[in-house]
Amino acid sequence: PCRRRFFSRQGNGFFFSPQDLYMLEHLHDLKQLGVASLKIEGRLRQPDYVRNVVTAYRMVLDCQEKPSKELLGKARNILSGSPGRKWSAGFATPESMATLIQHNSMGASGLLCGSVLETNSHGFKMRVTRRLQLGDRIRIQPVSGDEGPALTITKLSVGRQNVKHTRRGGECFIFCDRPVSKGSLVYKIGESSDDLATRIAKLPLQLPPLNFSISVKRSGIDISCELPGNPHWHVAHHFATAEKHALNETTLIKAFSTAPAPFCRAGAIKCHIEESLFIAAGEIKQLRRAFWQWVAENITPEMLNSDSSAGLELFFNSYRQLQAVEVHDEPEAVAITRNGCQPAKRDGIIAMSIFNFTKNCDEVILPHLCPEKRLETLRKRIKMAYESGIRRFRVTALFGLQLLCDYRNITITTSFPLPVTNSMAIAELADAGVKRLQGWLELSRQDIEELRDKAILPLEVYRYGRPPLLATRASVPIEGLIHDGRNHQFRVEQDRYAHITYILPKAVMSIPRLPGTVDFYDLSHAYWNEKEQYDFNFSTGLI
Repeated sequence: PCRRRFFSRQGNGFFFSPQDLYMLEHLHDLKQLGVASLKIEGRLRQPDYVRNVVTAYRMVLDCQEKPSKELLGKARNILSGSPGRKWSAGFATPESMATLIQHNSMGASGLLCGSVLETNSHGFKMRVTRRLQLGDRIRIQPVSGDEGPALTITKLSVGRQNVKHTRRGGECFIFCDRPVSKGSLVYKIGESSDDLATRIAKLPLQLPPLNFSISVKRSGIDISCELPGNPHWHVAHHFATAEKHALNETTLIKAFSTAPAPFCRAGAIKCHIEESLFIAAGEIKQLRRAFWQWVAENITPEMLNSDSSAGLELFFNSYRQLQAVEVHDEPEAVAITRNGCQPAKRDGIIAMSIFNFTKNCDEVILPHLCPEKRLETLRKRIKMAYESGIRRFRVTALFGLQLLCDYRNITITTSFPLPVTNSMAIAELADAGVKRLQGWLELSRQDIEELRDKAILPLEVYRYGRPPLLATRASVPIEGLIHDGRNHQFRVEQDRYAHITYILPKAVMSIPRLPGTVDFYDLSHAYWNEKEQYDFNFSTGLI
């Protein structure tokens, strides 16, 4: 959907199509902040893309100091070899956030290489504006903005002569069996490259670790394995006192780290040497071989997996012992806005945004996202609500629990979009002080009933409302009703207090009441008894 064209009364465009994230210049700052790992996009990408991106980022990450202009330039050149959209720093700066979405630009990624002139059952003729060759991967983007087919060029011709590549400024025919429409734009999204299959096949298997402790005395060596029953290996020997080169723990650990056992590898090794002893290098090698031979004869793969088995058994025992809480006198909750629809019952919990609550409010709803620069404002609003007598807080993201940890005599409820789908998540939230929670919206009737039967906290069900399908801090140049090329209709709303844009479904989600659960109604984006309703995944479940 983010790459599709949408239509509205104000015009049309790619309203949700962000530019590609580019952070090479920011890597040094991220390292200074303590970031230890980066996730590089790779899903549904070609090997050449992954290779170039990983190479460029690895090059800058390996620089201990702030990278030079020369190094950044070299990394950028590598990165530019991967066809994509215009680069952006995403949400890293206010400037990039304001321009992240260029709604006038085609949503397709890649390098524009030409346009389709004619089509037939064998393929299509195109005008070439950028060199193409066999093995290149292309995407044909219809003018409608809908998703077009992607394919690898396996055969192309110029003037009815088969060729290996085309030149800029001419015409060519690309053979394919996909439906292509005249006027479509052709984007290069990849090129032929080594898929690394040979190197991947040669990678060693990751064997389970064997953790053990080495103890060396004058009278011999003992090794105790950290396994059930503590299997023990001992060699009686009289080691000589060292005159110059005493045995040290580092040398011994390094020697025993080499594991010839076929089903395990050396894991964490602890070492203790009681006296200043001398053991010749050849003798250490013999001891190591004898130990790993003993491992091969006395340790089994099942013993190495015993921790997993024990953990699984512990989980099942804990799960069987879970007793669902009985819901008694738990009032329903209704989320409303200042000037919106009001609750049908006045004896329920009235919930309102932390940024816009009134004296009639029983519960305040914390935002699911808060930029650092607005964090202090959020803290002040929480304090204001508490001092005005509010003791119920609805948390929509985990960071909200941290903001509330110093407040006493409060009731915390979790709510969409914080996802709760299983009993273990409920147990964790209970340990964090949560008193009531809302099940995830995508759960089916069966899922909700099974969760209810193992819920140690009152389980709330989102029964009616218009939950956001997408929320973003990016500047979206549209508001109100929109539809896509298939006439699917949505609504775009701006939250001026939270500075977030929401994309909402046209229809209202509505599901029946389930015994043993608590009702939640969301009127922040909906009215009672709207005509167009649907039950989302309630009847069908997740697919």
